[in-house]
Amino acid sequence: MDDFFDKVRKHADKAKGEAEKLTRRMMDKTNNVITQTKLNFAINETEGKIKEIYAQMGERVYDKHTGGADVYEELEEYCEKLDELFEEVRALREKLAEVKDTVTCPSCGEQNPKTSSYCGKCGSALTKAEKAEEYGTVYAEAEPVKPEETDETEGEE
Repeated sequence: MDDFFDKVRKHADKAKGEAEKLTRRMMDKTNNVITQTKLNFAINETEGKIKEIYAQMGERVYDKHTGGADVYEELEEYCEKLDELFEEVRALREKLAEVKDTVTCPSCGEQNPKTSSYCGKCGSALTKAEKAEEYGTVYAEAEPVKPEETDETEGEE
């Protein structure tokens, strides 16, 4: 009878361990989704600020233009702020790519699985340099060898 209870206890312990593993995996996935949502929200918020600055710039340009004043000096301040915001969006998208475990297309900015060779949106090649950076691999850039430079072709002439 003790043998029966030992088997039941072992199976119960095993089931408990599997349930704990499943719970941890679900928590990790939930945290990942929450992080992605927060990053997407931050990106949208920053892009909203960019649109506000564009609107302010347009309004200022028109006001200055109608007043006959030089607009370029004042626009420099807006452009610097836009540069900061665009850099912030780039950094947030980079973090999002890390969380999603994807690679960014250099042409259109679309996120693609790391295993992709071409962008799913625009079809551009995801270069070896980008994939190498993602996987920690170094690809050497080799110069093509001309036939006259090989050992095989030296004695053929």
